[in-house]
Amino acid sequence: MQELKIRLDEDTLNKIKELSEKHNMTISDIVRDAIKSYIEKTEPSTEQMPTLKMIITKYKSKCSKCGKDIGIGEVAYWSKGVIVCLDCIIASMGDKTLATKYIKKKELEKVIKGLRKIADELEERIAEYQQRLKAMEIEQKKAEVYDMLNDYLKHFNDKRLEEIANKLKEIEEKVEEAKIALTLKLKQSKKKTQGD
Repeated sequence: MQELKIRLDEDTLNKIKELSEKHNMTISDIVRDAIKSYIEKTEPSTEQMPTLKMIITKYKSKCSKCGKDIGIGEVAYWSKGVIVCLDCIIASMGDKTLATKYIKKKELEKVIKGLRKIADELEERIAEYQQRLKAMEIEQKKAEVYDMLNDYLKHFNDKRLEEIANKLKEIEEKVEEAKIALTLKLKQSKKKTQGD
């Protein structure tokens, strides 16, 4: 064992002497144990900590580490069976300022991701409404043409126009089929994005 000389202030030395007498130990043993204890406290734990994922809570819960209540909508770290509050995560990191900034950054990234998802959903809805609007405009123009054609056929008996009216009916049926197919496709697309 190597020898190490240290200088201590009088007050600390007196406390060490009191502990030595109280526990019937040498001053060297007290100092060695204190240094050992300090080193064990400051060394990183070798226990396997589960990988925690940052979440925005959907339910009320309690921190697995300190027992503090975690409300709905708060940032916490989660792994199966474990939830840890933000304060405990910051406390477990060395540089509190850096830890706070890092966690704030992660929190903002999570919010941005959520906003992007909402924006994508809104974009899909806008596209769907635009398609519906176009379909309504076509419906309106079709109705106007039918009305004009029917007015004409009431006054004049024209076989050629009747053929055109029948062709328009066929076109109308095909447009209706296309409209139904488009609606189904949009619903499938919406379900697919909601499933992601």
